Amino acid sequence: MADIKLFCVVVVFLCMLGVCPRPTAADFPDDFPEDTCDFVEDQLEYCEDYFEDALDLYAANPQMARPSYHCCNALERLDKVSSYSKDYNREVCQCKLQYFQKNYKTQPTAVEALYPNCNLKSPYSISLTAYPGDYCSK
Repeated sequence: MADIKLFCVVVVFLCMLGVCPRPTAADFPDDFPEDTCDFVEDQLEYCEDYFEDALDLYAANPQMARPSYHCCNALERLDKVSSYSKDYNREVCQCKLQYFQKNYKTQPTAVEALYPNCNLKSPYSISLTAYPGDYCSK
């Protein structure tokens, strides 16, 4: 029992240092089932929860905030999901754009600090400033 508690403490400590395991493409299904929309929504929800936690940490201590690689990877995967079906592309794009714009307008410094390795303005990662139609129509 003590070993389990020690393991949990170590994992939490490592996560606080920003060395949590990062999801890879292997963590996501290669062949998307018919409920792709549910998968997309789950990823967006996970990303939002992670991002809100990261913003809280950033507000408390900017030096302790770590890049949210989990969120970046989830979004990159969502871009691939949206490319599979034009039916999902517009919905995914608009959701991501609204989500980032909401946070970027209120705390741009925090957003930039949490995403130093993500080019959020690239067409593959959603523009923070573009009108949804500019991206979704492509």
